[in-house]
Amino acid sequence: MIKENEIINIQDFLEYEDFYDLQSHSKKLNWTFTGRASATMSEWHLNCPIYGGVKNPIIDYNQLPEVFRPILMKLSKQYNVLIRPYDVYFNAYKFGNEMEIHTDKITKKGFNRTIIMYLTEDWLPQWHGETVLYDEKKEHIRSAIVPYPNSVLIFDGRIPHTSVPISKFCLENRIILVFQCEIQKIDV
Repeated sequence: MIKENEIINIQDFLEYEDFYDLQSHSKKLNWTFTGRASATMSEWHLNCPIYGGVKNPIIDYNQLPEVFRPILMKLSKQYNVLIRPYDVYFNAYKFGNEMEIHTDKITKKGFNRTIIMYLTEDWLPQWHGETVLYDEKKEHIRSAIVPYPNSVLIFDGRIPHTSVPISKFCLENRIILVFQCEIQKIDV
């Protein structure tokens, strides 16, 4: 079970073919400046929504394009949970994009999770762009995750978090696939 308030980071998460398919998919998207870093910041970043803006989560993974299913199926099996996405989207950040510390959508208290899959092909630590998770008061860092390719981050969406601005020496976009979900333990 993915526990409430738990932060999980898994490296080399998907099989190469599945990761490559996701990367290829992200390169064919029609990126637009529709994503706001937050409601209070005027900064916009590249965004491509896949599913969202609805009251009901995806219950059947067949509602999603096949390229997204391996992530959810692997996590479901590994943690013995049902994962029901409310929002699925890609974001791309580059040097100059900033984001404030925020929390994500609360679907069902104690059961909401955010899953971030890092898709940039190569990432060097000196480019920064870490996802930083804070304590409840936003005073101390609980964890900082370098956005290495083919890694996944899972956390309670109520944990305050942000991404560190990307270095001016980085010429790559920091591309992520985000699932804002509700989870439910599978009784065996």
